[in-house]
Amino acid sequence: MEESFVLSSLRNIVSDGDNAGIPLHEILATLDEERKPTKATSITRLRNYMSCSLAIIPCLIFGLLLHVPVLQIWNGSFCALPTPAMMFGMIQPIADCNICEGVAEAPRLVNLSRKDFALQHAHSSKPIVVVGAAMNWSAMDVLSYEYFQSLYQRYPDAVDGDMSKGQFFSYSSNIRHLEDLFELSSERAAMISERWYIGWSTSDPRIAKDIKSLTSIPYFISPMNSENDLTWIFMGAPGPGASMHIDSVGEPSWQAQISGTKTWTLVPPTECESVCASFNVTVNRGDIIVVDTNQWYHQTYIHPGNISITIDILGC
Repeated sequence: MEESFVLSSLRNIVSDGDNAGIPLHEILATLDEERKPTKATSITRLRNYMSCSLAIIPCLIFGLLLHVPVLQIWNGSFCALPTPAMMFGMIQPIADCNICEGVAEAPRLVNLSRKDFALQHAHSSKPIVVVGAAMNWSAMDVLSYEYFQSLYQRYPDAVDGDMSKGQFFSYSSNIRHLEDLFELSSERAAMISERWYIGWSTSDPRIAKDIKSLTSIPYFISPMNSENDLTWIFMGAPGPGASMHIDSVGEPSWQAQISGTKTWTLVPPTECESVCASFNVTVNRGDIIVVDTNQWYHQTYIHPGNISITIDILGC
């Protein structure tokens, strides 16, 4: 089916060119020129390939010494070395640099209408911050470490369910499981003895329902465009948050800053680095950031002061 589509498209191009009086050799030359990668893209891909190779080779050596099957090494079961964030760009589609060209900051908007958001921002992949969009949520005064701990104690089977069906990111902390998170000592939970920052997704309908009862679909987003059952929670102390990475979640997302202040560092796709700039975006308590994390590499930093808690939901 794909081949038929390509051949059909090629025939249409040739036919249109013929009707316009363009010789066949000129059409083919143009197509050949279009498919050639730019020098910048070639260099980027070479750099990514080298990063990938340098990351994989130690894993392979380590695995072979322990007689671990190569496929098991590839799946990450025995390789403890972190994968460079930029390596993931190797398997990403080539980006459209229109998403970032000329973008030097994320606009801070107030009273954004659904119409303006849908027409100007929802599909542009250009990040924005909607100031105070979550300030009237009950979650602002309710969500805390203790709240989540109590919630999962109410539904103990949800812990293993979310770990098996969702994802858990320990980042630089040594908390490896939701169960570990909610069994911290009071000092560790309060981050007196040691700081931590983690993130996890929940698809448990009871957990999601409870969290969503304290929030609402942002007023500038159509309810029809935000029906995702997967809810992300990111929580942790001042200091480094998520390290530089890019997501593969299929669609843009919005993230509400429930507590604390977080600064995002946004980096454009590697093939766009010659025409696009990196920049920082600070999100304060009650603000909502809308960003396509499938397009922008990103890392976060939590400002001194309160613990940072954010709710992140896909779909805009």
